[in-house]
Amino acid sequence: MKEKIDNLTLKEKAALLVGHSTMATLPIKEKGVKSVHLSDGPNGVRKTKKTKNALNSISKTMPSTCFPVGVTLCSTWNLPLIEKMGQALAKECINYDVNVLLGPAINIQRNPLCGRNFEYLSEDPYLAGMMGANLVKGIQSLNVGACIKHYACNNNETYRFVGDSILDKRALHEIYLKPFEIAVREASPCCVMTAYNRVNGVFASENKYLLDDRLRRTWKFDGLVMTDWGGIVHRDEALNNGCDLEMPGMNDYNIKLIYDAVKEGKVSEDTLDKSVRRILKVREKTDIKEIKSCDFDENYRLALNIACEGAVLLKNDKSILPLQKDKKYLVVGGLFKSMRYQGSGSSLLNPAIIKDHISAFNDNAVDYEFILGYDENKNDIDENLENEAFKKAEKYDDIIIFAGLNDYVESEGFDRDNMSLPDNQLSLIEKLATDGKHIVIVLFTGSPVELPFYDKVDSILNMMLPGEAGGEATYKLLFGEVSPCGKLSQTWPYKYEDFPFFKEFTSSPNELYKESIFVGYRYYSSCKKEVRFPFGYGLSYNEFEYSNMTVNRIKKDIKVTFDLQNKGKVDGKEVVQLYVGKRESAVVRPALELKAFTKVELKAGEKKTVNLSLSEDYLKVFVGDDFALENGEYQLYVGSSSEDIRLLSSVFVKGDVLKQSKYDKVYLSFLHGNGVKEEDFEEIVGKKIVRYIRGQRPYTLETPIDEFDTFFGKIFKKFVYKVGAKQYKKAEKIKDPLEREREKKAGLFIMKLMPKNSLRSMSFSSSGKFSYSLACGVLDLVNGHFFSGIRKMFKKYKIKEEKKK
Repeated sequence: MKEKIDNLTLKEKAALLVGHSTMATLPIKEKGVKSVHLSDGPNGVRKTKKTKNALNSISKTMPSTCFPVGVTLCSTWNLPLIEKMGQALAKECINYDVNVLLGPAINIQRNPLCGRNFEYLSEDPYLAGMMGANLVKGIQSLNVGACIKHYACNNNETYRFVGDSILDKRALHEIYLKPFEIAVREASPCCVMTAYNRVNGVFASENKYLLDDRLRRTWKFDGLVMTDWGGIVHRDEALNNGCDLEMPGMNDYNIKLIYDAVKEGKVSEDTLDKSVRRILKVREKTDIKEIKSCDFDENYRLALNIACEGAVLLKNDKSILPLQKDKKYLVVGGLFKSMRYQGSGSSLLNPAIIKDHISAFNDNAVDYEFILGYDENKNDIDENLENEAFKKAEKYDDIIIFAGLNDYVESEGFDRDNMSLPDNQLSLIEKLATDGKHIVIVLFTGSPVELPFYDKVDSILNMMLPGEAGGEATYKLLFGEVSPCGKLSQTWPYKYEDFPFFKEFTSSPNELYKESIFVGYRYYSSCKKEVRFPFGYGLSYNEFEYSNMTVNRIKKDIKVTFDLQNKGKVDGKEVVQLYVGKRESAVVRPALELKAFTKVELKAGEKKTVNLSLSEDYLKVFVGDDFALENGEYQLYVGSSSEDIRLLSSVFVKGDVLKQSKYDKVYLSFLHGNGVKEEDFEEIVGKKIVRYIRGQRPYTLETPIDEFDTFFGKIFKKFVYKVGAKQYKKAEKIKDPLEREREKKAGLFIMKLMPKNSLRSMSFSSSGKFSYSLACGVLDLVNGHFFSGIRKMFKKYKIKEEKKK
């Protein structure tokens, strides 16, 4: 490899580190350098078709298996099953000549309103890390690379391009970096993708602390680091701090910047060669010599299995579920007719096979009548639709209502306005849920929603976003062919106002993580605050009995053993969860934290002995500048959820004596119902919080486009809005309903995403269509400098390379 690198010119090396097309690196055939081909994931292979318009690549994709989304995958809590999915994804990558799949996405579900929660795995770093690691293992078992993303603290969509995630070191390491650390240490992913946002003032793509200090030096990661699309800011600083590849590239300006930086001594050629070597190494590791077709039918069956295991039964009063086949049912809701099975944005897939609700019910001879009740793409109440449904419901005792969110309120590219279901659905459910009726709600949502009708319905089955086999999975679960066994990977509060600092979420590009380590159940359990559904919760058609807990030590490992018995009449699976707490501690801690889990399959009446193990390393807390193990007794809780603890024991661990700090005093007060003062937060994070001023002039390359308010700024802003609107209107004319919905979602994604973009990110993500020269020219125009703006638009960035001796 050294000989190959030495044979490259400086210009060729620079060009290798800037993407050559939307989804590939530069090939240099005469030097034996092949492209590294990339594909979006993470729940399917989104191999884009060739298109002149880079924005069309969002929806113009080859057929692939649409597996359930990240939150549904994680709700299976089934590590071997997720590894199988990784292998299936790898086979489809090989089918399409893809070297690296861009996934999994393992960011923390910090706030229930984040529009991309559906794609992320969990609010818990251990669960997200372990599930992500197993997906990586599966993908890479067939010599296809996996790229974990988005490193790090990418926890909202509104300001993802320009925002600054401001947080203390303990929260950073124990919560937000931990899934990435686990994935790197457990699975050695081929690649890591940086986030768009800043972390404590420094963009992730050039953040020395994240990339060099933690990722490369502490975790010993030697793979490829790439930007998210358009996520580069200062190309030379990114290289020096460990970010190798800019995507999608096709950017003469940044190629020249690298070239000049090396010539001027700002970047050493040794640093450049290390990054080039990493790209060549990725291609070498993933060199697919023989392209084989994959089995989409087999992958459909796997997607079906995952959808069944990931669905969570939230309520089942009077054991209404499973339903009986000898009854006739009234089925209500636009989401029955138009199944929501995947998320929208860069993960939008073209499913190779799809089984919707109508075909699943019809194929299995379910006796039912359907009435629309509401339009799934709207929020407003349609009284005519409601009255038709109410009149029809008078003839039925058993009603199945399909409800949930749609891609117009939950998607990549923007955050939700509230935690509510659409008004038309809430109104309909309220009117149908009358005394004497048996009401079953089937939900489709990638994140928690408020359930004001909870006490008025009998059963709630949350399918989340179940993938291409969603219709068949829903049928099997409703009618008892499969017993539900999914568990929530995120807490469901009663209402959004139960979330700490709920008013501050996306109130400014400066996002203050004032809750620190108290995310999700760590907050609710520590404050003893009631929630609708706790973390790890999920019902079954069975009851499981836990007994005979024992604890043993083998060097640094703690071994927990207990018996588990299926007391039900049908076969089933139970997710057993091991939590750890420390009641007597010098430092403030959550009441309990997940440290081990497994999924156990049991036949009716069967009993098994379950073994769980955890390393002392997972008991450490981040103190000062490193992790430390505190001396003393730790409580071990075995349960069916974070609140349903069945067995309790303890273990003594020899460690360090820790001292209380200002952080501990502030957050002990926080747990007792007090806020976090800004001056205390500033002291803890070690920086002064500068208030963001919206529309501040002069505008910069980082100013969100929707803040442009000058004459030319308004013109440019209007043009940007029209880009997505044009695609959306064009999509409405498409005859095929599946293609129409896919194109509409792509148009909406662009429409919502672009105004929050910056000129810099828009340029660097445009695959050369909106050049850096144009971006600088537009910036001058919107700042009122007409003539200099015009001149800059035509500036060329060319390299005059010296001939290699």
